[in-house]
Amino acid sequence: MDNNNPYSPPKTVVSDVSPAPSRIPRVIGTTLIAITLIGLVGIVFGLIELVSNPNSQMWSLLEQQGLNKTYIAISYSLNIAISLWLIWIGTQLRQYKDKGRQQFNYYVIFIIVFGMVNVGIQAMLLPASTPMNSLYPTLFSVVANAVLNGILWYYLNKPASKASLH
Repeated sequence: MDNNNPYSPPKTVVSDVSPAPSRIPRVIGTTLIAITLIGLVGIVFGLIELVSNPNSQMWSLLEQQGLNKTYIAISYSLNIAISLWLIWIGTQLRQYKDKGRQQFNYYVIFIIVFGMVNVGIQAMLLPASTPMNSLYPTLFSVVANAVLNGILWYYLNKPASKASLH
């Protein structure tokens, strides 16, 4: 058609008008990886301290709280496994994979149940002379962890976040 013809239809160029992917999964993935790596370093140093020095003050403090060596070994092993799982979840989220969101949803459920079971086990292992209020820091930690993970869960499952994942 002639460009000078006033009756010709206008020529329009339609560019991609799809919205940019949400940054929420990438930010949450990066945050999970960073915080988990810091925690993993703490776990490894704590484990090295406990293994290399069987007479350390850390052992005596943990035993005063009623925690035996078997419980501590299982706890450290589970924390390492959970940390590796969380790093994998963070990597999946950084790559905008929906599998990361799904696994994070499972992680939130698992960590809440794990925290409640942990408080119950610690309550059972407490010596009879120890007051129950010594569990308040552990209980606070479980509640704070549930709230913070719940906030991340909320943002990660928003429609805009879910739409940006594949």
